[in-house]
Amino acid sequence: MKIKKLKWDSDFFGFGIAKLSPGAVDGMQEYVRRNKIRLISSLVETNKTKNISRLERSGFEFVDLRLTFSIKPHVAEAETTRLAREEDILDLKKIARKAFARESRFNHINIEKGKVEKLYESWVEKSVEGNFDDLCFIAEERGEVAGFATYKRVGSASSSIGLIAVTSGFQGRGIGSKLISACSNLAYKERRKILTVSTEGKNITAQNFYIKNGFVIIKIESWYYKWVK
Repeated sequence: MKIKKLKWDSDFFGFGIAKLSPGAVDGMQEYVRRNKIRLISSLVETNKTKNISRLERSGFEFVDLRLTFSIKPHVAEAETTRLAREEDILDLKKIARKAFARESRFNHINIEKGKVEKLYESWVEKSVEGNFDDLCFIAEERGEVAGFATYKRVGSASSSIGLIAVTSGFQGRGIGSKLISACSNLAYKERRKILTVSTEGKNITAQNFYIKNGFVIIKIESWYYKWVK
């Protein structure tokens, strides 16, 4: 059995949340009872049909797909972007609040909507501080914060984009592409071999955006949830 309580998630949402390794269903009941778990999540590759069947027989329900894209880091045009600073956090939280809650896999009947919004506010704030993702790039237009992208180093050879968003008033102007370029430039400078980004299966707009910017799909996984009564 491989199940682990997610401390940060549990503290944030106010109830016990655990993540279960794909297929590791046997024996989880005692761990769940002992650690007062209310929500168990499992992320499994879509071609692992035996693991999916075991989850479904154990009462897990499909929530959404998770698509992971990648590009090889390269030097690209990233003008009007810079690293976010503490004084940018308020603007960034406003952008995050509007950009992610609707498409989030956390958008579930048993989770308060306000909590989901605060999750992404906290994500971008901690990334500016270097406490979640490692840093955050912002794009400015006419003196306003038009969008942002968070960047995280993963091991010694890869990096990932955690969140990326552009405000509604500045969409369609190539700002999102510039933010990707800023992340790619840093990954290239750091000699990373790969830059990845993930999005939910229902977020078709994001998928098309990444493909337009040269990303290719490298992994498709399914999120399964089980709520413990």
